[in-house]
Amino acid sequence: EYQQRIRLGQEPPIVLPTLQQLQQNQQQGLVVRLCGRDSFVTEVSMKTMGIQYIFPVFEDPKRIQNLVWQYSHNNWRPVYWHVLPGSYGSSFSWSSSQDSAGGFPASKLCLFS
Repeated sequence: EYQQRIRLGQEPPIVLPTLQQLQQNQQQGLVVRLCGRDSFVTEVSMKTMGIQYIFPVFEDPKRIQNLVWQYSHNNWRPVYWHVLPGSYGSSFSWSSSQDSAGGFPASKLCLFS
């Protein structure tokens, strides 16, 4: 089940830095990038920066399985988050379909204002 959720983009990033870690420069932070159906720029960013710094959000899991294959460590590490086309603003897009208590672990502290 876990490996299938990795392929389908239903597992959030493993670690998001806390506000305290960001303030103390212990981690660089994580860029959550809204990419649409696919994104060559994101693919290049993942290759040059590493997936510990960028977590893309895609609309079509079938179009980006090559990224899952390259970066998921045999379907054990989350690589991206999946949302339905045109539903980035829906709260349902950021909760896990498997567990209503799960989902994308973002708070208001993670967002720029």
